[in-house]
Amino acid sequence: MTSLSLVLGVMVLATATYTFRISGVLLGSRATLTSQATTTLNLGTTVLLLAVAATAALYDGSQLDGFARPLGVLAAAACALWKQPIIVTVLVAAIVTAGLRALGLN
Repeated sequence: MTSLSLVLGVMVLATATYTFRISGVLLGSRATLTSQATTTLNLGTTVLLLAVAATAALYDGSQLDGFARPLGVLAAAACALWKQPIIVTVLVAAIVTAGLRALGLN
């Protein structure tokens, strides 16, 4: 890949990104969504985020990870449900995951 093709690729992607962002702002004020459409879009966003989180928690590349990472994520979810600060949540997840891996539960 030459420098010119790299620069052109970056410029095309940047232009497309900002075009989508601007169109969302410009069309958002003109378009009216029904309450059902708004609910569906909100639910779809939540499902997509949960799917990404589940994939990141369960897989390491293309293979299933061991039990340590999912249990660390589960501990973090419990902290989040108990409305702990983010630093506590991250530390608990890291400590649980590292502790389980130190015990040999990969």
